[in-house]
This record gives sequence, structure tokens and C-alpha cells, in this order.
Amino acid sequence: MSENKLRIYLRKPLPPVLAKYLKGYLSSYIEKQIKCRFKSGQTSSQGYNWLLSNIDRLTGHLDNIHLYNWLGTCDLTDYNGTYINLSDDKDRPKIPIDALQNFITLIKTYPACKITIFEIPPYSIIDFNKSRGHSDPSSFKQQEEELLAKIHDINSQIRQINESKNTFSPNFALDISHNHNAKTSKSKKVTLRDSYLFNLYLDGIHPNTELGRVWL
Repeated sequence: MSENKLRIYLRKPLPPVLAKYLKGYLSSYIEKQIKCRFKSGQTSSQGYNWLLSNIDRLTGHLDNIHLYNWLGTCDLTDYNGTYINLSDDKDRPKIPIDALQNFITLIKTYPACKITIFEIPPYSIIDFNKSRGHSDPSSFKQQEEELLAKIHDINSQIRQINESKNTFSPNFALDISHNHNAKTSKSKKVTLRDSYLFNLYLDGIHPNTELGRVWL
């Protein structure tokens, strides 16, 4: 989806969703009633532990809640304070799914509460590291391809989880999808990266203004 298409899409009335980089776009009365809870770099397991410790307080203040869980990005890559790279832990892709199942189990003990698991938007190791001044961001090309494949697989499982709860997540990947024409370059190998417009992100991970408003 191009930036022009994003602007056209913004003319449609949409229900709000949440994330740290979207909170600043909450403007209507209804949107401002949404309570945001986020922490930079938080993994799915850390998010679950936080909810486990706070759900009684939250339900006490807010009564019945609909929890929109948007985690997973920080489960797949490691951050050294400047750059990110694909985790070497082969079991890492299992972590978000296992943690999300724990969320489902926890919410079952609160029958009046609901939960929706948001899919993980595809993101770019190359573009993020480039935005941080890495001398050779293209060296992460293979890692990025593996990451995008893992995100696709995890999102497929998230859809199954949501379907079992009669709910669904927005498909964030559609908003940055790019129909790559392989015929434009016979010598170029088409990669998963070619399917996405990562220029719609600020830094390869976080949405720019137009995309952020669309996701809102």
C-alpha cells in the first residue's frame, strides 16, 4: 500500500487499536477511554507476568475488560542497545505462542473478560540497523529473510488462536504489502523483503505518521 493509498484509507472511520507509537494519535472521546499499557523491549513472557500480577487490579478498576495483546516483536530479535539481530535461540519462535496460550488460559478464569491477540507486523532488521548508523546493514539480509518467514508462521498460529476465541486481529502486513513484479529484473532474486514497503516505517520497526493513523 502506497502512502497515497494510506491517506485515502484514513478517510474511513475505524475502531482504535493500541501500541506505544500509536498512543499519541488517540483523539476522540471513545479512543481516549482506552487504557494503554506498554514497555519498550518487553517480551511476551514479560508481558504475561505483568498481566498476571495486575489483572485483579485492572478488573477491579475497570470491571470487565477486552484485552488487546500486541506482543511478539521483541521475542524474535536481540537488541544490544544499538542494533538488532535475529536470535540464535532456535526455540525463540515458540516463546510468543507459548506465552500467548498462557494469556488465553489466564483470561479463561475471568469469564466476563475477552482477549484478542494482535498479529506481529513484519519488520526490517536491515532498515532498523541502517537508521542506527550500522556500517553494513545489508549484511543482515539473510537474518531478515528468516525473521520474515518466522513472523508469517507465528501470525498463522495467532489467527488460529483468535478464531478459537471468535475474534480476529487486523492483518497489519497488508498495509505495507507490495506486489513485487519479478519481471522488472530478471537477474534479481525476489526476496520476502521485496513484498513489503518498509519505507512506511520510521526506522524499520515503528510506523510513520500515516501508517500509524491507519493502524489506529
